[in-house]
Amino acid sequence: EIKLVRVGLEKNLTNLQHNYKDPYETIERTKNLFMFSNRAKSEYYNAIPERKREIAYEVLSNALLKDRIMAQPQLKSPYDMLAETPKNADFYTLCG
Repeated sequence: EIKLVRVGLEKNLTNLQHNYKDPYETIERTKNLFMFSNRAKSEYYNAIPERKREIAYEVLSNALLKDRIMAQPQLKSPYDMLAETPKNADFYTLCG
């Protein structure tokens, strides 16, 4: 499982290297991703309906509703990888 995460991260880094010339932009985007993923759940619960829709669109893919309750939510990439990462993992563990 850690190897799959590592392969995914390496692929994302390769794509980022080809798509972005400025390394500071890449670092900033990564930082923003982690910051958003850390606060998305609490922000969603406290948000107005329009903001809830924006957060769900950003994070979820093909979410099914059953009786107005979300059933079987699927996370978009890279949020799916973040959700599978152990809570106590550090960067060096992931790089492995």
